[in-house]
Amino acid sequence: MRVTPAIASIAIASLLTAGCSQGRSANTKMPTSTTAAPASSTTSVPRANLAPTGFHVSGNQILDGSGRPFIARGLEIYDVSSSNWKENLVRDASVGDLSPAEFQAASQFWHANLIRMQLTEDDLLPSSPPGYLAEIDSLVSLANSDGMAVIVSDQTEETSNSPAPTAESVSFWSQVARHFASNPSVIFDLFNEWRIPNSDLGGESQAWALWQKGGTDPATGRSYVGMQELVNTVRQAGATNLILAQGIGAGGVLDQVTSHQLTGGDIAYAVHPYFNSQEASNPTSLWDERFGTASQAVPVMADEWGEYQSAKAECFPGAPALVPQLFAYLSAHKIGLVGWALFPGVLIRGWSWTTPTAFDQASYSCGSQIPFPDMSQSAQGAGAELLRFFTGQ
Repeated sequence: MRVTPAIASIAIASLLTAGCSQGRSANTKMPTSTTAAPASSTTSVPRANLAPTGFHVSGNQILDGSGRPFIARGLEIYDVSSSNWKENLVRDASVGDLSPAEFQAASQFWHANLIRMQLTEDDLLPSSPPGYLAEIDSLVSLANSDGMAVIVSDQTEETSNSPAPTAESVSFWSQVARHFASNPSVIFDLFNEWRIPNSDLGGESQAWALWQKGGTDPATGRSYVGMQELVNTVRQAGATNLILAQGIGAGGVLDQVTSHQLTGGDIAYAVHPYFNSQEASNPTSLWDERFGTASQAVPVMADEWGEYQSAKAECFPGAPALVPQLFAYLSAHKIGLVGWALFPGVLIRGWSWTTPTAFDQASYSCGSQIPFPDMSQSAQGAGAELLRFFTGQ
């Protein structure tokens, strides 16, 4: 995820103080709510076997429990990845965020078969307030009951901001893997956006070696755990769930993953193909280099991507023309996609789950004058294009 959470929290809090009528008017169409069954506080199981389940890897494909190729049509939900998650849930209740209506819209309106949610290590420390995994259980239950699998990802950007896994990550996966081991509809994304600069380590090959095996960053003296140790932790917890491992460069690069493959069975690799200025001239060649070539040898999922008008790095002025090209590329390479996120100004306008953002203005610009979150009913972004893409899959 590339937004600045502190800014988002402040902005949303101020919107709630002023009232959210602009984000949810009397004319906003919302799906009918459903009530989820209580989830266990100690384990998670799929409900009614509606959700895709039993994921495993064969060659360069992710297959479901019936042996059919699984191509993700996923959506990200937001707001359980910070240390103040309880306060956020109180706020969310007033706008309908993380509600049954949101999950129902994800499934029925957006045609999603997958929900991704980012968790945080700091909420599973011995000193953390209780109830975190029970709350995640309730969200997993909502997703499963609406026919969607779930990715749970370890994110540090909103808490410790560690750029790579540490001993806390090992503790996190020891708990989370054991907790969800009985739910084969849950996929484990080991670490969100590994982001130690190659220059710290002496080059890209050294970065990949540290990614795989762990070691010390000579620029900071900090030691990190390798992705292989996280895989080992998951498997030692008794979990056979599908594992996703994002590449280096904030999850944007998989070019050397075939020579740094992880062992432990049923492992796929994830990429975050956010746009940058290099894609303006020859995007296909760049996508080949970053992840497309790797996808011919190992299973790859684009488990986070977004494009919306903002001051953020992911805002790319040429996006209206480039987004359809990316979707066509992913489809041709059988790479599933998770859109970031069902959040105002990003994939949706206001708090309406069925009103996508769109490229429907005369121009698409990026800049500091665009607030986050953007509550405008003409907020620009890739929501409508993503909906069209998912509908055609």
